[in-house]
Amino acid sequence: MRSVRSLPVAAALALFSSACVTVPEVVGGAPFDLPPDVADQTGIRYVRVLTAPGVFLRYAERTDADHRVGVVDDARKTSLESDIESEIRNELRYCATGEQLLDATIYVDQLSYDNRAGSLADGSGVDEMSAVVEFVELVEPDGAGRSVPPVVGRYRISVGARTGNLVERLLGDSISHAAEELGRALCMEAFGRNPRPPGLQNSTR
Repeated sequence: MRSVRSLPVAAALALFSSACVTVPEVVGGAPFDLPPDVADQTGIRYVRVLTAPGVFLRYAERTDADHRVGVVDDARKTSLESDIESEIRNELRYCATGEQLLDATIYVDQLSYDNRAGSLADGSGVDEMSAVVEFVELVEPDGAGRSVPPVVGRYRISVGARTGNLVERLLGDSISHAAEELGRALCMEAFGRNPRPPGLQNSTR
């Protein structure tokens, strides 16, 4: 299993809720696998992606020449999280196909970009992304209308996505590629299944 570090920033993450779904903040702590019988039967009901402020700032500085240094744009941060969520959910739907539903909270706390000028010639560059993923059971709210879902599996997933040559960089989206790679690695680590092999419709290795 990949190394896992506890999240000191977890307490600062806001509790997310909607009319029909409640997904907790990342708890953090030591890693542990889903029980085998649970992993075999797991389907994913809801995926929530959260990003550390530093991850958004690194992304914004790379993608927006007009970005003000050190400023977190909430709307753009939400859009970034939605893009990452979409890629990971797309992978999970191929590997977590059971009927025992769990929710997944994914906290992306590391993002680094390749030195693109240095690797452009041979396409050997790699963008890196790392996240803590927690799977939680669905529970009924208590008498006060609150629910505290138990964490049943926790993983640290760290991946590198190939940046490719000039044409691939112009046509591709580095965040989508890294998130797709993260989703596939999560499938392999938590469920022991490759959601789909690399190919023309799959940008990662």
